[in-house]
Amino acid sequence: MQDSGMTDSRFMKTQKLIQKKNAESMEELDKIFTEEALRIRLDAATKIARKKKTLWQRIKGWFR
Repeated sequence: MQDSGMTDSRFMKTQKLIQKKNAESMEELDKIFTEEALRIRLDAATKIARKKKTLWQRIKGWFR
């Protein structure tokens, strides 16, 4: 096993710093993924609403 060359306290400080940066990055990614999921869900819902015809629109389409 290879030693990092740091004292225990310095190693722990470095680990805490890395964990903090990772946590911030994960929070940002979670936010991005949540927004993307909502956007996809909204796009899917609006496509269904746009494509769906009412009964009256179908009846009018038969006589045109």
